[in-house]
Amino acid sequence: METLQWTLLVGLLVMLTYVLWHRMKASMNKGVAPRVLADWGGEGWTSREGEWVLTLKVEAACEVRLSLSQNASSEVLHDGMLEAGIHEFTAQHREGEGWVATLVCPGHRSERFWKA
Repeated sequence: METLQWTLLVGLLVMLTYVLWHRMKASMNKGVAPRVLADWGGEGWTSREGEWVLTLKVEAACEVRLSLSQNASSEVLHDGMLEAGIHEFTAQHREGEGWVATLVCPGHRSERFWKA
């Protein structure tokens, strides 16, 4: 009988340790920022020969959505997979103020603002 009690006590302690370890591990992983797979290259945009050039630096292949908008109008420059590396996208230079380029990838969203 005494052996059974010790076996149950050890089993209970092992189970308790296992549950507490996994709960602690899960709580420590919460709040960790996701890895940024794609971001702006340098300042993100430049102007040359009547065009805006938007530069993206992709760390690992991922889905990327790049759009250019002003007020209610929006134009998608890219929506799909991009391989790792530096990518450039061009858009015709537009008049007006308050243009916004938006970059969205898994776990990350970033914007660049500029005046024409």
